[in-house]
Amino acid sequence: MKLINKTLALIFTTVACNGFAAACEPIIENNEQYIVHSDGTVTDTINGLIWMRCRLGESWDGSQCIDEAVAYSWNDALAMSETSTFAGHSDWYLPNIKELFSTVDLSCAFPAVNETLFPKTGIAAFWSSTHNSNDAAEAWTIEFYRGEPVLYGKARQNFVRLARKVSP
Repeated sequence: MKLINKTLALIFTTVACNGFAAACEPIIENNEQYIVHSDGTVTDTINGLIWMRCRLGESWDGSQCIDEAVAYSWNDALAMSETSTFAGHSDWYLPNIKELFSTVDLSCAFPAVNETLFPKTGIAAFWSSTHNSNDAAEAWTIEFYRGEPVLYGKARQNFVRLARKVSP
């Protein structure tokens, strides 16, 4: 876990030093990394992940996220990941911090995410499955305001975006 903490510190330092672009490039057509599906999911071909485009609690109506997202404690986020059947799949999981950080887009600012791919993300914090190796009461999140990894107490209510592995 010390390696994870050092890696996150390096990521944060890189982000902080490089600054942020003034505008986001929302164009997703002809994008080699992402394949957008009509069922409310997007495949990240580089990282081998399929992501929910909506926050947990929202539904996909064919063109946008509807309903209200629900903020969960870390333990509830883990439990909800085990029961989700979004887009007809039951193998969703709460991504680790490295996987969740892969959704950060530093060409976007405030929020540091491409909201064409991940609508309604906003500037909120999202849980990862990675807990703090130095304090079992904390877990890592990504705050999309700046795309920063941040530790929060597991009782805090944050949003959730689930992932699943691309089937071979």
